[in-house]
Amino acid sequence: MRIFRISAVCLGLLLAVPAARAQNDDPKAVIEKAVKAHGGEEALTKHPAYRAKLKGALEVMGLSLDFSSEGLMTRNDRMRSEIVLEVMGVKVSVVQVFNGQQGWMKVGDEDTKEVEEEHLKEMKEEGHSVRVGSLAPLLKDKAYTLTYLGEIKVGDKPAVGVKVQAKGFREIDLWFDKASGLMVKTQRTTYDLTARKEVLKETYLSDYQEANGVKHARKVRIDQDGKKLLEGEITEYKVLDKVDDREFAKP
Repeated sequence: MRIFRISAVCLGLLLAVPAARAQNDDPKAVIEKAVKAHGGEEALTKHPAYRAKLKGALEVMGLSLDFSSEGLMTRNDRMRSEIVLEVMGVKVSVVQVFNGQQGWMKVGDEDTKEVEEEHLKEMKEEGHSVRVGSLAPLLKDKAYTLTYLGEIKVGDKPAVGVKVQAKGFREIDLWFDKASGLMVKTQRTTYDLTARKEVLKETYLSDYQEANGVKHARKVRIDQDGKKLLEGEITEYKVLDKVDDREFAKP
């Protein structure tokens, strides 16, 4: 279950005179800078979906397990992911699909199972976090409330943050490199389906590169309750002009 798990934004300090607020005091201005840094609103909204491949190591119950994965995400929250774990020399595949309403999971050669209500809720939260992390919707969609968080250090560099709230979803904190505007960290609460409790998930993003006019992180690290859960490298990233609905059928 732990393999089911992106985003970050920025902010500044208020000036003494409200009418003369600096641009980086305004959460929307922070998002505008971030959108521009990641390729611009047109590039970020032009394509309906993207596909990415990731490889790395997953920390589970004291073990470091090598994995490779491929994920497909759409702007309307549909997702498909397949992860292949190597456990004691044996490869195990896990496929998860969310079509926007229903979710399924298939482990190895076992029968496909429709996910339970708690798992389905986390799939919806994951889709929401992907949409928030795409940044462009935050500029115009009134469903989002943005709040300035201030400045922290991510690594050894200053970053500014924006809290994103939307009705029916958990809040997400986004942190952006103060100089470049690129997203460097996201933070949100998730529900650990194995431990059956809420945990803090922090995602760190670095080593940006460009694909089809969109900048994306190549390196990812995820911490859960302050401990490393996953570290990996995005080996392939493609934006898609269209996606086949059959990709989100029951696996």
